[in-house]
This record gives sequence, C-alpha cells and structure tokens, in this order.
Amino acid sequence: MSGYSNGDAIRRLLKALSDGRELITGAYNAGGALPAGFDPDDPKLLSLRLFRVFTETPDGYLLSPGLSEVIATALREDRSGYIDTAFEKRLQDAEEYAARAARHRKEGRYADADIALKSLKDAVRSIDYGVRHTVERLDLRITNRFGFVTSLDDKIAENQHAIDDTSRLIESLGKFTLAHFDEVSGGDREVYRILRALSDSIDESRRLLSAVLTRLSMLLMVFRREERETGVLRSFSEWFRKNNGAAVRDLGDDEEIPRLLWIPEALRSGGHADLGNAAESETLSEIIDRLPQAKPAAAPKAPEPAATAVKPGERTEELHYGGFEKDFREFALTAASEPGKDADAAEYYREHGLSAKYRLDHWLFGLLSSFACMPEERRRVFRIVPVKRAYFGDGTDGGSSPSGTFELRNLLVSVRKYGD
Repeated sequence: MSGYSNGDAIRRLLKALSDGRELITGAYNAGGALPAGFDPDDPKLLSLRLFRVFTETPDGYLLSPGLSEVIATALREDRSGYIDTAFEKRLQDAEEYAARAARHRKEGRYADADIALKSLKDAVRSIDYGVRHTVERLDLRITNRFGFVTSLDDKIAENQHAIDDTSRLIESLGKFTLAHFDEVSGGDREVYRILRALSDSIDESRRLLSAVLTRLSMLLMVFRREERETGVLRSFSEWFRKNNGAAVRDLGDDEEIPRLLWIPEALRSGGHADLGNAAESETLSEIIDRLPQAKPAAAPKAPEPAATAVKPGERTEELHYGGFEKDFREFALTAASEPGKDADAAEYYREHGLSAKYRLDHWLFGLLSSFACMPEERRRVFRIVPVKRAYFGDGTDGGSSPSGTFELRNLLVSVRKYGD
C-alpha cells in the first residue's frame, strides 16, 4: 500500500470516528457494548464496523477493546481489573529481532537487516510504552484505592493481585541486563545502540515499579487495618442483634474505667462581644464602667515654684482625672455603639461641651493615653486613626514650629467588625 493510500485510509478512519462519536461515547459509557435503542442500519455504525471499531457478537455490538483502552488512558480512568504485565515474551521477541538484524548486517543482507531493525524498533517502543502505561495504571489504582471494585474484600484481593504481578514484572525485567544485550548485539553498533536505549528504559521502569510496589504494600496494610476494624464492628453488631435488649454494664461504678471511655477535656474557645447588637449596649456600658481606673504616676517632688500673678481674664486649667475617666468611658461606649463607623473625637468634644473642662489637645492626647493603657484584648477591639498636621520647617506650614513635629488635630475611633 502506497503512502498516499495509507494516509487516505487514516483520514477516512478519523472521519468515521468523528462522525460516530455519539455511538462510541454511548458504548464506552455502557461498559463496551452499544445500549439498546440504536439503529443497526445507521450508516455511521456501518462505517465504524468496516474499520472494526464495532464487532457484532451474540451479546450485541461491542466496542473495540483497543479503542476503549485508548479512551481510558486519555481520561485516566480505571475501568478494568486487567493490567498487562506479560512483557517477558515481548523482550524475547526483541532479542530475536536484534540477533537477526546483527546477523543480516554481518552477512551483508542489508534489506533483510532493515526489516529486522524496524521490527526491533517497533518492539522496543511497544515495550517502553507498555511498561510505562502499566506503571500509570498501578499508580492510578493506588490513588483511587482500587475504585473499580466496591467491597473491602475485593479491594484486598485486587491489591494483593497487583503486588504479585508487579513483583513478577520487576523480576522478569531484571533478567534483561545491558551485559546480556551486549552479547545479543554481536558487536553491531546500530543494534547495540537500540538495545542500550531499551536497557535504560528497563532500568527506569524497574525503579518506578519498585516505588509502586512499596505504595501497594502500604495500601494493603491500610486495607488490612480497615478489615480488622470492620470485623470488630461487625462482631459487635452481630452480638447486639442476638442479645437484643441486653443490659450494658454501668461503668460509673467501675473504679477502673478504660481511658478510651473517659470524657475528654472541653475545648477552649474564645469569644467576642456582639458590638452590633443594640440589646447588649447596656451590658457593655456596665462592663466599661467597671474597668479599673488608670492610676496616675506619682510625680517627683519638685521645688515649689514661686507664686506668679494671674492676669485679669486669664483662665487656669486643672485636669480632673476622675471626670476624664468618665468622659473617656462614655466616648468609648459611643464608638462601640456602631461597629465600623468612625466616632469623631473633636466633634464629640464640641457637642458635649468638654471645652469647659479641657483644651482640645489635652482631650485628644488623654484619649490616646487611655486607649494605650487598656489591656491588649480590649484595646485591639478598637481601630484608632490619629489626624495630624505635620511641620516641615520649610515655611510650607505657615508657622514657626520646628521641623519633624506635628499637631494632633483629631482622633477617629471605631470598633472593628467581627472578622476584621
């Protein structure tokens, strides 16, 4: 068959597969056979039958196992318990092709040697792909915990079967060493080059299979443990069924209660006040009122200053700590009443007539100090944003304050919402 006709046949096959994709999908999802309701005279089915994609049997029209395997491989699905591990015969065939090619090349029969070399290369590709595909299938079964069967007994049986097959495959591949292939090649460089590539592929495959074998053994241990645990539950269920209504011994009077039955310690969990609940505002207010007042640090004794005269109309200011603490708590409660919304300290100062008690800057710095003195778990409930005016000392601030200082102009205080 010429290259053109072969290519034309491939294009016709691909077109038949494309046209009959619904039939192929239906058969694949139905387990390999066309489900009931199809038209046996459908031209698409007839075209697929010509390419042996479907075969008529007493059980119906069956999808080609080779195509099913290609689809399952592409989709990484494990639909069958069968895994091909019979590679020893293929390796023996590859050896036969290698020996034949070396002999023909030595005798000068290059046409026959080329045919043997092509068969050797095809056999090597088939072995390399087959072993790697087997490794992928085994790896998929471990990942899916042999999901193509459901019962634990069947999983254990399939796992043990996979361990046996993998062990035999590792052993059989170990027979085909590079030294052995060197002898088979008969000193022919081209044959040896192909067999050397096959030897490297076998070594890599054995390494991968050894890792898979370890994972299979570990999974079998898991299945065995689950089997024992299931057996205990099954035995208890059977005993309980046979002894329906049997009284269970009261372990409360037993001096040696098994540790497994002890009541565990309660989990420690944290909590936050629901600051968004208006019904809790009175309780929160009481909690804030009970907060301990900050004790001012005792100032060191200093020489009593000389009396100074107060000019007429000049007001002296005295900071009353007790009154400030009350004003601070009320301001904090105002901020807590609407979580997420800023409470403006300067605006609060003006609206509540606090100018009769303190200067604005004393009020703002007093708030900062009071918040800083709160315990950490309470302080982190509040979000405090100072509003400052910086002095750069370059004339841009319009004043004569030294560079690097700032004026505290306001405080914006809010309560963090839950999750902030």
